[in-house]
Amino acid sequence: KVVETFPTSWTKFEWQGNREQPNIWKHIIQFRASGIRIIKPDCAPSLIAMSTTQTPILGQERRYMSIKEAAALQSLDGLSFFPTNNGRAFKALGNAVNALIVKEIAKELIH
Repeated sequence: KVVETFPTSWTKFEWQGNREQPNIWKHIIQFRASGIRIIKPDCAPSLIAMSTTQTPILGQERRYMSIKEAAALQSLDGLSFFPTNNGRAFKALGNAVNALIVKEIAKELIH
């Protein structure tokens, strides 16, 4: 397919991955509004109030990140309820603040 026919958001290719490992399937892949981002497999992708098309892809496993995995990135993996709709769950997690960060800030404010 000719690049000119790609959606505008697919025309930017951002490599934040390991330059010594050029295979994108060895990385995390994320389709973002600004383009396609490749991230090192040992780094966490930005969780944004994303659509389902922006859910990170775990390249080595060739699957989308699960809701539970995204919740763990926000230190919310202890929650027992998440929206059943993936889009709503990822939107909520993308808008969330990491629970451990909030706890640490609160401890400093209370003392």
